[in-house]
Amino acid sequence: MREFDAVQKEIKRLLGQIPDTERKKLAETLERLESRIHLLEHNYNRAIRDRAAVHSLLNKSSNELIERYQTIFEFSGTAMAVIEEDGTISLVNTHFERLFGFSREEVEWKKKFPEFLDESVKEYIVGFHRRRLSGDETVPHYYEAKIITRNGSTREVSFSVGLFPGTGRIITSILDIEERKRAEKAVETAQKKIAILNSITRHDIHNQLTPLYLQIDMALMHTQDPVLRESLQKIERIGQNIQEQIEFMKLYQDVGVKSPIWQRVADVIRTATAGIPLDGISQEIDVGELEIYADPLLQKVFYNLVENAIRHGGKLTHIGFSVEEDPNGVAIICVDNGAGVPAKEKEHIFERTFFKHTGFGLFLSREILSITGIGIRETGVPGEGARFEILVPRGMFRVTLPNTLIERAP
Repeated sequence: MREFDAVQKEIKRLLGQIPDTERKKLAETLERLESRIHLLEHNYNRAIRDRAAVHSLLNKSSNELIERYQTIFEFSGTAMAVIEEDGTISLVNTHFERLFGFSREEVEWKKKFPEFLDESVKEYIVGFHRRRLSGDETVPHYYEAKIITRNGSTREVSFSVGLFPGTGRIITSILDIEERKRAEKAVETAQKKIAILNSITRHDIHNQLTPLYLQIDMALMHTQDPVLRESLQKIERIGQNIQEQIEFMKLYQDVGVKSPIWQRVADVIRTATAGIPLDGISQEIDVGELEIYADPLLQKVFYNLVENAIRHGGKLTHIGFSVEEDPNGVAIICVDNGAGVPAKEKEHIFERTFFKHTGFGLFLSREILSITGIGIRETGVPGEGARFEILVPRGMFRVTLPNTLIERAP
């Protein structure tokens, strides 16, 4: 404004040399110009103040955000580390120090993450890192592996890994699952022992039933007393019930014993039905590359579906498997063109007390599937064929199998 004042004085001096009429016009113009300049100056000063206020707010917000994420990083409850593109560890938290036995000062910008991996897993985890940096979206974000601690011991851990957008830097959360693995092994050992005990018990009971039936037959041959014969026949039926329970125990004891695994549905169906005579019956398997996370006994489910269709479907000529989208995931469909399931039996075919011919196939199928949250229902039209829908929820199915050593369902 000082420059403007000097200019204004010089203009006024020059105005004294101009006729009154022209001088008056010029004076009015200068006044309007001066008002506009003052307004511009005011707006400029206000913009400067507003910009300073915005910068102050942004700095405050940025600091608060940084502090918030630092708190999450430090108190997440698991070991965490930030790893640079070349594998160098640039940041760790207190839980990392406790798990690995090294201080921050010994690790940050001094050690590379592969140094902490057991040789049995190092190659494939480093491979994951390379693929992740190359933009490969099939690399799993979660996997299990072994690490080496400061004292040279190994521990089972699970990794959860994410990539910072637009960078080659990753952040990983490392959960110690050593105790869980020990517990799983203990449970597996106990289950094996229980299975052996069940087998011995079943065998002993079965051995006692054989002479029991023999004694009943002999007693029936030597008496014509109707009351006694009726009692003997009741005892025989009780023995048959006991034998049925033994058969059920034999089938049921393996359900849930082994951990669920990813299984390619098409392969499971083909293996399950390979030993079933399909005389004159066509079979179509159209499930693509679908895989589901299920109990290893999944094969029995498809065996039971096909075996039941042949046994109870009447004059069926076709059995087909396909996949459809479901609001909660996908549905594996098994249809046939047989007699179908009577309406009054639809709600009971999956119950333990409902069975025909050989026993508990559909009940066991439901139990096998339910281990990983998979359901099954029958929706066919009686007289037009059966339609079984295996309902696989999200997280329990995938289309392709990533190249991983270990992967569990979410």
